Amino acid sequence: MSDFCHALLILFRAVERLGGCDSSLFKRFWRSAIAVVALLMGMGFSAASAQTTGTRYQAWRIGLNVLGGQGYQQSQCIMSMSPNGTYASGVKFGTITQGFVINTSGTPTFTAIPPLAGANEYGMGQDVSDQGNVVGYQRWSSNGAVTTVGWYYNRTAATTTRLNTPFDANPSISAIPVAITANSTHAFGSVDSDGPAGTTAAVGGFWNLSTNTWTAISGVREVLDASADGLTLLVVNTAGAGQIIRGTVIGTYPTTIVTFTGRMRGGKVSPNGRYIGSANTISGIATPFVYDTQTSTRTDLPLLVADNQGAIVGAISDTARVLGTVYGSAAGSFAAHWLTPTTAYNTFASLLSSDGHIAIDPAYSSWNLYNGSGAISADGFIFAAFGNNPLVNEDTVLFKQQCAAITVNPTTLPSGLVGTAYSQTMTSTGGVAPYTYSLSSGTLPAGLSMNSAGLISGTPTTSNGAGVSITVQSRDVFGCTGTRVINLQICPVITVNPTSLSNGIVGTAYSQTMTATGGSGAYTFAVVSGALPTWATLNVTTGAITGTPNSTTAASFTIRATDVNGC
Repeated sequence: MSDFCHALLILFRAVERLGGCDSSLFKRFWRSAIAVVALLMGMGFSAASAQTTGTRYQAWRIGLNVLGGQGYQQSQCIMSMSPNGTYASGVKFGTITQGFVINTSGTPTFTAIPPLAGANEYGMGQDVSDQGNVVGYQRWSSNGAVTTVGWYYNRTAATTTRLNTPFDANPSISAIPVAITANSTHAFGSVDSDGPAGTTAAVGGFWNLSTNTWTAISGVREVLDASADGLTLLVVNTAGAGQIIRGTVIGTYPTTIVTFTGRMRGGKVSPNGRYIGSANTISGIATPFVYDTQTSTRTDLPLLVADNQGAIVGAISDTARVLGTVYGSAAGSFAAHWLTPTTAYNTFASLLSSDGHIAIDPAYSSWNLYNGSGAISADGFIFAAFGNNPLVNEDTVLFKQQCAAITVNPTTLPSGLVGTAYSQTMTSTGGVAPYTYSLSSGTLPAGLSMNSAGLISGTPTTSNGAGVSITVQSRDVFGCTGTRVINLQICPVITVNPTSLSNGIVGTAYSQTMTATGGSGAYTFAVVSGALPTWATLNVTTGAITGTPNSTTAASFTIRATDVNGC
C-alpha cells in the first residue's frame, strides 16, 4: 500500500505543477486516479473535528473540520473570497464536480451550488460577493465540442443562472467570469465565441447581472480580475500586453494606468483597487510583483535563490498582503504569503508549525499546501491555501487571524501655540512592531502633519478654540489595529498688560488692573511664579491687584491670563 501511494503521489506532484485545481489535465488525472485511491484508502473520516487555534491564527481544514472527512467526497479547493471575508467559493469534487459557497463566520458552513441543468462534467466557483453570490463556469463536452459557459448563483434564492452572450448557439463557446462586484451588480470575464481552438479571438468584458447581458470592452482580450467596485481592471489587451485600466460599466474603460512588458501570469486586484498583484515572464521566469496605483510604483516580491522557477500571485488584500505559489526545481511548488511587498515570504507549512498547529495536531505535518489560492479578505485577516491532505486528496486550510489588543499612547496631547514649533510622537504596545500610524477620523490643525511613524509635528498657524478631536490608528506588521481618540488644541498668543506696574506708597491704598488680549472670552488671572507683596491681593476674575502697602520691600512675580478655552 505504501509503495503504491508513494508512486501515485509522485504522479500527483507532476500534474499539479501544471496548474493544480485550475488545471484541466489535473481534473482528468484526478477523476481517473481517485477511484483507485478511494478503494485502497477509504473515503476519509465520518465526523468533523474542531479547528485548531494557534498563537495568531485559527485554522480550519475544510474537508475534516467542515465536511467531516478527508476523502474524495470531501475534497475541494477554495479559489476566492468576498471582500468582507464572510464568504468563500471554489470547486468541490465528489459524485459531481461543482462550485460551492462557504460562510466563514464562526464555524464555517458549506453550501454546494446547484449546477446548470444537463450532463455537465464539472463546475467551478470563480468569485464571490459580499452577499455570498457567486460567479463561475460549467464545462462539458458533446460530439467533439467543448462547451464552457458562465453562471451566476444567487445565494438567497438558491438559483444558478447561465450568463448569456451573443454566441450561445455555438457549442464551442468559452465564457468564463472571473470577478463579481461586491454588491453583485456586475461580473467581469472573457468570452471566446468559438473556443480556444477556434479562429476568433477572445474578448474581455462584463455582464450586467440584473439584465443578464454581455458587453465587450474595446481593446481588451481578457479580463484577469476587477476591484470590488468594478472601476479598476487587470486585463490583457488585444496586443497581448498586460494592463491596468480604469473606467465604469457606464462609460467603458478609457484610462490606462500602466502597461506591462512580458507575458502575464494571471493576477489579482485588491478589493479597493489600489494594489495589483501579478507576475510577468522575464527571461523565462515568472517574476511576481505588486503595483501600487496610488504611488505608480512596482515592487517585485522577494524570492530566495532556490526559487529558480519564480512565483505567481493568487490573491492580494487592501493592505497589500499577498498570497502566492512559489516554484523551485528542488522543492517543487508551495504556498506562501508576504505580509508586505517588501518582506520575505513565509510558507504555509512554516506557519502551521510556528503558530503551533502541528504541535496541537501532528497530522498537519502530512499536508502539502502547494497553492496560495485566490482567497483573501480585504483586510487580509481571513485567507486560504489548498493542496493535498494526509489522504492525498485536494483540500483547503482556511485561516482566520486573531489580533491582540493594541494600546495607543499617550492618552492626552499637550496644547500647541500658534507660531511655535510642535512635536509629539504616538507610541503603541500589544502588537508586533513596527507600527504604522494614520488618522482614521478628524483633521489635524493647520500647520501640523503626522507621518507613518506617529510623529505629529509642524508649526501651527491658527488657533482652534477648545481643540479638535482626532482618532489616531496604529497598525502592526500583521495588520492588527488599535486606536486612540484624542483632543489636540492649538492656543493663540495671549498678551498680558501692562508690562510693568506702578510703584506703591506705604500707607496709601494701591490699585492696578491687569488685562489680556488675543484669547477668547473672559480671562482668569493667577500668579504662576514669585509672590505678591504680603499686603497685596489679586482678583482672579478682574485682574485687579489691590491693598495698602506696609513695607518698602519690592516683589517680583509672573501673572498668567487664561481664556475660556484654557489657553
